[in-house]
Amino acid sequence: MKIIEENLSIGSLATGENLSLKKFVLDSEKPGKFVYIQGGIHGGEVTLPIIKKLFDFLKSNLICGKIEFVPFANPLAWRQQGYCYTMGKFSFVNGIDFNRCFGKKENGNINCKIANTLLSEAEKADFAIDLHTAMTSEPYSIFSSLSYAKFVKYLNLQFNNYCEPTPEYVNTFDVQLLKKGVDNVVIECGSHDKVEEENITKIFDGIVNLFKHFGIVAGNADDNNNFLYYENATKLYAPVGGIVEFNKKLKSKLSKGDVVCSVTTGDLTKPIVEIKSPCNGILFRVSKTHICDQCAELAYIIDNNSFKSI
Repeated sequence: MKIIEENLSIGSLATGENLSLKKFVLDSEKPGKFVYIQGGIHGGEVTLPIIKKLFDFLKSNLICGKIEFVPFANPLAWRQQGYCYTMGKFSFVNGIDFNRCFGKKENGNINCKIANTLLSEAEKADFAIDLHTAMTSEPYSIFSSLSYAKFVKYLNLQFNNYCEPTPEYVNTFDVQLLKKGVDNVVIECGSHDKVEEENITKIFDGIVNLFKHFGIVAGNADDNNNFLYYENATKLYAPVGGIVEFNKKLKSKLSKGDVVCSVTTGDLTKPIVEIKSPCNGILFRVSKTHICDQCAELAYIIDNNSFKSI
């Protein structure tokens, strides 16, 4: 087993510091699939424990092929801290989502330079995995081509989102790799800014199972014959601003009309506003904060009728 550590140079900062991305490669030195894995394109998305667990496991269990890891894919996003919180989804410089810079001309934009450096690494691989986290959430996959379902099913996740590569998503990491012919999947690994042991284990087990399917790890892969996916979630928005409290927990099965959450407004003369489920479904993602303005996204529900199988 060969372990390679390398810094990918990006450029220099105003302070004179050199900005670089650190990558690690585990090379079995035997023919097999090349898999690229990154996390942390958005600052505050805590996926490092999963990457570290995979790295330690594969050091002694990779039987062929090679794996490249980039644990912190965007160091600038991780520098965007205020008080004790990392605000790393959007650039403080231009307000753009860091995952909307892939494939764009750089034109002096360091965020695009970072994105295209990552893309140039990932496009050498046979398969790529992009790890994220989302609000307060159950783990779920996102895949940009229905042809990828044959890979995604080995992750054994309950929730799988087929996200059609519309113009809105054209400069995301996964859609750019789709255009370059590199099979890939995005995994939302659970709740933002949290270390959740149950979800770490769930994602780790799913990726190892996929690696068994690829033949780069020993063992028989569990073929998920009950694989389901959805295309669109039903979103609940705050009808008024205030403080939201949730009546239902993640993964709750909802009936149409169930009270999902309620909002207490700053106008003490007004009653508490109840927000009800518009459908029969499952609650899988809720707001990270209890503070909401009117129209804020509060929850995602997957309508039971929206699940599809392959």
